[in-house]
Amino acid sequence: MDDTVFDIRKLLESTCDDEDLAREVVKTLVQDTPEQLNEIETALANNAAKTAERAAHSLKAVAATAGGELLRAKAYECEQLGYDGNLDGIRERLPELRRLYAEFEAALRQAGYLDE
Repeated sequence: MDDTVFDIRKLLESTCDDEDLAREVVKTLVQDTPEQLNEIETALANNAAKTAERAAHSLKAVAATAGGELLRAKAYECEQLGYDGNLDGIRERLPELRRLYAEFEAALRQAGYLDE
């Protein structure tokens, strides 16, 4: 498994090696990320750069905590673009952000952090 997609060491480090807490972090990420992605999409439709920026920031934070480096990095790009008011830049990156989330979720499942 590519540890830039899911780095279990970062997840466990961020949760002080508490496996139960790690599972809660993953559960929160899986519950919240689709909503955050939809919030970004809605913000784009409404020309609301600050809303897109905030949603990308939230996604970035939880991805970092959960060990999803590629997802974190792309969310950071979107956050910065939102800060700059560059909605077209976010729009261009949204499909990749969704793809990276799908890969991250699959990696979590493969590692046993999600039920089948």
